[in-house]
Amino acid sequence: MITPTVEIEIYEGQWGQRVYAYALKEHDARQAVINHFAFGDPDEDDYAIGNHWMTENDEDGWRITRRTVTAANIFGEKSGDFEEEETVHLIWKCPYCDQYFSEDLSKKDQPPLLLVCGCKNEMKYILVNF
Repeated sequence: MITPTVEIEIYEGQWGQRVYAYALKEHDARQAVINHFAFGDPDEDDYAIGNHWMTENDEDGWRITRRTVTAANIFGEKSGDFEEEETVHLIWKCPYCDQYFSEDLSKKDQPPLLLVCGCKNEMKYILVNF
């Protein structure tokens, strides 16, 4: 079966050429960078690479870039019930490698979720509806 795809605008949080965070909205990508373990003062945290945002004069720093990507458009299954105070998961299958994954959901999560599979050593964006 052929997986449907869609062209979407996404926002990536990058340091140098490496993508550390991604989202469908710029604000969410910025927040994902701030929440990432790599965001911080390298003098205080061995895993941090920096806590400053790139300016026009900086050669390094965090930045948010917008780009258009082709994303697989799939359906996942929600497991659990917030009303019953259960942990709620989104179970989905990558259409590229056929592996199943589980993501924790919060009450504020709304479909679709932008997710990534790194199968075949390449980031593949996937929109998961539920």
